[in-house]
Amino acid sequence: MNQELVLKVVSYIADHLGNLPDDSKPGFENYTNDEIDAVVNYLEEIGVLNIALSKAYSYYGIGDVKSHDDYDEYYTSRAFISEEKLKEFKASLIQETDPDFSGSFLF
Repeated sequence: MNQELVLKVVSYIADHLGNLPDDSKPGFENYTNDEIDAVVNYLEEIGVLNIALSKAYSYYGIGDVKSHDDYDEYYTSRAFISEEKLKEFKASLIQETDPDFSGSFLF
C-alpha cells in the first residue's frame, strides 16, 4: 500500500468535510481512481474510515411533486474518520519504517 497516498487520502477527507478524493483533485493527478478507491476501501476495512451513503434528490423542472417525476435520485457519500483507529494506523506505519521506535508521539 502506498503510504504517501494513504496519508494524502486521510488528509483530504479531513480537510474537505468527509468528501472523498478522485484523480481530478489537486495532488491526486498522478494516481488513478482505482488506486484511490483501493486506499479508501482498505481504510474502511481496518476501521479508519466509516463511509455513509445517503439518498438525495435533484429537482430539474416543474411538475408533479407527489410522484417525484421531476427529480433525479442520486446517492452521496461522506467519510468519517475514527481518530483512535487513525492513531493506531499511523503508529503501525512508524513501526514499519523504524522497528526500533518505542517512544511516544502526538498526532
